[in-house]
Amino acid sequence: MASRKLFCLVCVAALLWPALSAFSQEDKPKSEPSSGETGSQVQRYLGMLKSEDAETRRKAARGLGQMREISAIPALSKLTEDKSRAVQGEVLQALENIAHPDCVPVFIEVLEDSKGRGKRLMAVRALGKMKASSAVPLLVEILRDEGERGDTRVMAARSLGEIGDSKAVVPLMEALDHEQPRLQLVAAGALGQLGEPVGLKLALESIKDEEDNVRRFAAEALGKIGDTSTVPSLIEALRDEREGVREKAAEALGRIGDASVVPSLAKALGDKKVIVRKSAVTALGEIGGDKAMDALWKALEEEENPRMYKFIERVVGSLKNKGRSGNS
Repeated sequence: MASRKLFCLVCVAALLWPALSAFSQEDKPKSEPSSGETGSQVQRYLGMLKSEDAETRRKAARGLGQMREISAIPALSKLTEDKSRAVQGEVLQALENIAHPDCVPVFIEVLEDSKGRGKRLMAVRALGKMKASSAVPLLVEILRDEGERGDTRVMAARSLGEIGDSKAVVPLMEALDHEQPRLQLVAAGALGQLGEPVGLKLALESIKDEEDNVRRFAAEALGKIGDTSTVPSLIEALRDEREGVREKAAEALGRIGDASVVPSLAKALGDKKVIVRKSAVTALGEIGGDKAMDALWKALEEEENPRMYKFIERVVGSLKNKGRSGNS
């Protein structure tokens, strides 16, 4: 009798084992790709860059950029003049993502050889993000060039501020007298990043300007300058009638990082415009501390937009990982 029971148990186990085995495999966390798998993927993308199909080349460039694959820089640099503009843009974005010093000469060459607006904007922006000091003379030249497109000159001013080279102080001061308020105010913000307070007065005056775009650029500039004395003006700008001004004011307060603004940013979490709420969430995440965390928890309870809800969750998770550190 006992042997019969044992036989039945063995049979049941044999029948269930494939299902149990499959379940246990699904339950295991997926492992990261091995170095061999990564290498194979890189080689596959490099091969795709040589395809006759533009979409295939574009996807390959994107993949290499997402992987931040340094070894792909030479191959990617050959496609900055690809016959497809979509491929050109993806290649430049990939090089910006990789952000290796070897990418700097590629972006400089693009600026020296290309007149395309989109490519020039991307190259100027990338050089700023990479803090490429070797590009300062060329960026200054772009800033001063009256024949250059206005948005490219503005980006050059912004990038010079990001790089932080003192050689940019004089040309940025010259830009304060430009007829375009946007260029004036971006230059003012860049000077603030360089430790020059000369743009502060202009930005404070401009944040009360009648033109809403001028107020928006002024709020952005005050954030770059980072002076705590501007906090009252930025808090007032959080109540501006234009959402773009409120958005930039929230961003600026986050950059300044003064914990006293948390209640004002908490109120902005109830703004009817998503872009303002998102900037307020980001700012609270940058400031940190218990009061900021409490405001974000409350925003989670009240947020009805699914995308915004997930965004707040990510910021809350980031703060929790920091141990609720920061100002309180």
